Amino acid sequence: MKPLKLIAILLSAIVCAITSTNAQTLSVHLKNGNVVNYTEAELDYIQFSESTQGDDPAELSVVGTWHNYIRTEIEWGNTPIIIEENTYWQFKSDGTCICIVDNGDDVDFSRSTWERNGNTLTLNHPGESETMTILTLTNDTLIVTEMGFTYEFKRVADSTIDKYL
Repeated sequence: MKPLKLIAILLSAIVCAITSTNAQTLSVHLKNGNVVNYTEAELDYIQFSESTQGDDPAELSVVGTWHNYIRTEIEWGNTPIIIEENTYWQFKSDGTCICIVDNGDDVDFSRSTWERNGNTLTLNHPGESETMTILTLTNDTLIVTEMGFTYEFKRVADSTIDKYL
């Protein structure tokens, strides 16, 4: 089956409707009632690639450093608030992990352990565990889902987190 046809079939299982209120925003209405809005810049960022077709994700390693950037805009009364967050995960081959969340004002830093069993990735933080499903794993992209949210990480140089250490 061609990748784009497969994507269309998968999307039809979760998407109720896709609307556009203007040329810069696309709203995806999910069957669970949630609405996800994408700006034109975010849509330009989303890329469908066949370059990794044939790679077996089970054979690829998560060891290395991964970065996720989230920018959220919310309204507080009539005041727009922009929240930006950089998350870094550095998985080491000895089963340890460094987790960093930097929102510009505060940095949350923790040392944890990690385990991978097939498409299940578990981060064992002090006092709690976080289990997620790996949706995509390539040499430079890690997409995971946890509690209904999907996060896309890009592989970065290990030295990227040196400023936090």
